Amino acid sequence: MTQEHRRLSKTSTTEFILKSGTNKGHRRIWIEKRVLAQYGFTPKTMMKRRFVSDLNTRMVLETTTDRKLKKHTVSQKKGVPVIDMVGKQITAFMGKYPRVRVEVRHGRILITPTFDQ
Repeated sequence: MTQEHRRLSKTSTTEFILKSGTNKGHRRIWIEKRVLAQYGFTPKTMMKRRFVSDLNTRMVLETTTDRKLKKHTVSQKKGVPVIDMVGKQITAFMGKYPRVRVEVRHGRILITPTFDQ
């Protein structure tokens, strides 16, 4: 059974590190992974966003059905789910960090800026 067809439990987590890009002078976080769909992030899924400061500043994306809370929507590229975030808030969030650590859980994504590779 391939990873794309494996059923994941609600407590499963997938982690990866991505390089941050830029677009029109602002930092950009582009997540394009088939695995997003396994955790409930399919195209047209609405997401709310919040920032959490503890030991590190993290961004939390969560699925929502409330249009008033919607900040982002999952798009797709050739059938693969895409989360594309760019702008002043993303630039401030990234600071001098070149990459992000992404932890995907069912209905929730945690994003932490990092120097790790």
